[in-house]
Amino acid sequence: MEDLQILHDGHLTDLVQAIKARMLPSRDDFRKFLGLEPIELRIIVDYSLSLEAMIALGKYDWKNVGITAERFPIKGNGKHERTAQLIHFNRIISTDDTEKELDKMGLRSGTIEELLAFGATFPEMQRRFSIIALGSVAGIRGNRNVAFLGRDGSERDLDLRWPVSGWHEDCRFLAFPK
Repeated sequence: MEDLQILHDGHLTDLVQAIKARMLPSRDDFRKFLGLEPIELRIIVDYSLSLEAMIALGKYDWKNVGITAERFPIKGNGKHERTAQLIHFNRIISTDDTEKELDKMGLRSGTIEELLAFGATFPEMQRRFSIIALGSVAGIRGNRNVAFLGRDGSERDLDLRWPVSGWHEDCRFLAFPK
């Protein structure tokens, strides 16, 4: 019954009136107003920017000092629009199994450039779950590491990790069509 309160508050009447008057914003703008995710997760990756500039656009509260231009050189040219997907396996999964599953789906893992563009475009999403980019790997102290967007309380973090026991079931993997 609480869900029907919207009928009594006039919200639905206002929505119908706006539809009849053709006054609605785009669907993505409307979903944003409602606090919903966009239908398509479109990003622009600007490869002319330095890694530091890409990080600055994301306005992260904290960044792992291991994320450097030497370890993660920018690979690409120009500006490119991409439509991202966040893949959720809803179970603990190894990196190798993740890559195999993405391949079966016709997807490739996102790179650090795409992750940073995603974080700058959709800054609030990482407050809900970690977003991992397996497409750029750096060797640090003999360990393989990938960048991911996470949170610490209400802070947005840009961090590195390569879990031995698998990725947590709440993680999302940034992916793109091959």
